Amino acid sequence: FKGTAPTPSLVVTSPDGKRLVEGVDYVVFYTIDAGMGTATVYGTGSWTGTRSVDFAITKCEISDCLTSDLPIYNYADNAGGTFAPVVNVTSPDGTALVQGADYTVAYVRNDRAGVAMVLVRGIGAYYQGTAMRLFTIEKGDLSVCTLSGVADTYAYTRWEASVSATITAPNGFKLDGNWSRPDTTMTFYNAAGEAVPRTKMPAGEY
Repeated sequence: FKGTAPTPSLVVTSPDGKRLVEGVDYVVFYTIDAGMGTATVYGTGSWTGTRSVDFAITKCEISDCLTSDLPIYNYADNAGGTFAPVVNVTSPDGTALVQGADYTVAYVRNDRAGVAMVLVRGIGAYYQGTAMRLFTIEKGDLSVCTLSGVADTYAYTRWEASVSATITAPNGFKLDGNWSRPDTTMTFYNAAGEAVPRTKMPAGEY
């Protein structure tokens, strides 16, 4: 199976070995069912009667149906969300397959920076197997994010002073980097009369 119902060519000969002509001596009709087809020959002109022959239809490998490259994403474009590129799945003869009827799609590691995976599995009567495609999610640049919650100046004290700040991605997602808290906290410590900036945000998607 390559996308459309197969109609194999037939060779029809008379008892004395003469090759009959389609459209003159006979016509052929095809019946296609899951995994099986039937060609029925009807005599015309100087011929009458019918003759049928069955043939098997093997499933098409879904790996032969993926035709497009996948885009490169940047984590900052959809921070906190998932990236799900559309996969073009087309049969060898150019027929567009239908998701849910001919194949299913699953994504792996598509919610973080790094290399993600698309898994396409053939289903139904005519498609089988599994195919994989990789795509890249680049780390986001903190320069496109906004920082809030930090004042311009703070009064000096002999005790530890801490300031909480929030870093927000362009889509409104509040960065954390460890996927467990809704925002990022920056704490400033003073020691020996000097302020030393420290950050608790680990290296993650940025």
